[in-house]
Amino acid sequence: MPSSATPHPAVEVGSFAGHRSLGGERYAIHDPGRPDVVVGYALAASAAEADEAVSAAVRVAPQWAATPLDERIELLRSATQQLIEASQSNGWDEVLTSEQGKIRTESTGEVLRSTRLFEIFAEQADAALRTEVLEDERGRREIDYPAVGPVAAITPWNWPVLLSFNKILPALLAGNPVVLKPAPNTPLTVTAMAAVLARALPDGVLGVLVGGGDVGAALVSHADIRKVVFTGSIANGRRVYAAAADGIRSVTLELGGNDPAIVLEDADLDEDQVSRIAASAFITSGQLCWAIKRIYVHERRIDEFVDAFKATTASIRVGHGADPEATLGPLNNASQLEHVTRVMTEAVGGGARATALGSVLPSGGPDTGGHFLQPQLVSGADERSELVRAEQFGPVVPVLAFRTTDEVVARANDTSYGLCASVWSADRDHGFDVGRRLEAGQVFVNAHAGPAFDYAAGIGGVKQSGVGRAFGTAGLRSYTEPRVLSDRILR
Repeated sequence: MPSSATPHPAVEVGSFAGHRSLGGERYAIHDPGRPDVVVGYALAASAAEADEAVSAAVRVAPQWAATPLDERIELLRSATQQLIEASQSNGWDEVLTSEQGKIRTESTGEVLRSTRLFEIFAEQADAALRTEVLEDERGRREIDYPAVGPVAAITPWNWPVLLSFNKILPALLAGNPVVLKPAPNTPLTVTAMAAVLARALPDGVLGVLVGGGDVGAALVSHADIRKVVFTGSIANGRRVYAAAADGIRSVTLELGGNDPAIVLEDADLDEDQVSRIAASAFITSGQLCWAIKRIYVHERRIDEFVDAFKATTASIRVGHGADPEATLGPLNNASQLEHVTRVMTEAVGGGARATALGSVLPSGGPDTGGHFLQPQLVSGADERSELVRAEQFGPVVPVLAFRTTDEVVARANDTSYGLCASVWSADRDHGFDVGRRLEAGQVFVNAHAGPAFDYAAGIGGVKQSGVGRAFGTAGLRSYTEPRVLSDRILR
């Protein structure tokens, strides 16, 4: 690996309750591209420490909720500015690459976007959180939006910083203290960043609990937690939902997707369009809930599409995330590599054909021991195969032919998932017409998620892809308990 790709020095993070550090059992975080390399250490919290973090949130909750919205906005803006300044000197993007595996440019983008999220929420605050007054000859009604109370935020390992801050910031803005539980294998960057934010806010407003499922279970089931926001798998989402239901807690769940991209017969298969499809399939080595997981192409265009897709992806270079030549890093962990390899192998065993894309750099070679997988385009997969039916969460994508629009809509909707979908057509109106028939929380035309997300409109899934929304008015209000005050009577 080039000298410029030298791993970041090992760092150590621990749990905290507001301004107070908590103890914990020390465990190592390993580099996904060099599993024998320890890149940092974390101190795992106990159930008792989970109670301490929640107690700190409970103590500060009335004070934080009573802080006027304008004052909360300014406090958070100042705290976020401190976070931005710290990000310019702390090398957090290097740490993120070393613990998650993603390429350095992606890590830099994730850290930067996370520090800029606050202004998106601040712009939405007036419409979402201000008291509404409705008055007529029959009386007056006020609808206000008090804070729901202490919030538990549980986040995954694929985008650990962004998916934490898109929960922390709106919850704080709405007047709630937050206790964050990051993924146990990627706690370094987000915990360090959250600590900077916490020190700039009143004691107890923000806490972090590092650790495994036992810590998450203790947090979600805690009697004083009033809302749970979770991003992760459907299986873990069910557990969170069940635990939260016991205390009648508000829940927002984002549980992944099996996103279809439908390439209609009239689609523009130029380099720009095909590059967008490929980028949305292989971002973070395919380990993203809204990544394209299935590509349906009209049978008259499928050979043309496959040729264009291969040409577009020829420049992919698989390697260590810190290697400046790499455009795709390893999978995050051995279990994920085993899963993706298995579903691909089973599809091929069932008659499908896998074509390797791009090339592998020495820093991503088999002698490294890293969790590397060269991206694959799989043709002719059985629609009933796990590769097509489930969320593979890796750089292996099936391409499937269809004959009619009715047929492909039915096939795209024949899933328990419903996060994102996309339609690709030279006729935008026709693309929108087809999009209206798709069962997904977000449907895009000639784009797929990522830069096409509209944060003002909100983001979320249907069916088993989730409950509730993030961003927009609906997302911010989900951190409140709307209340109506009225003297209006029938006359």
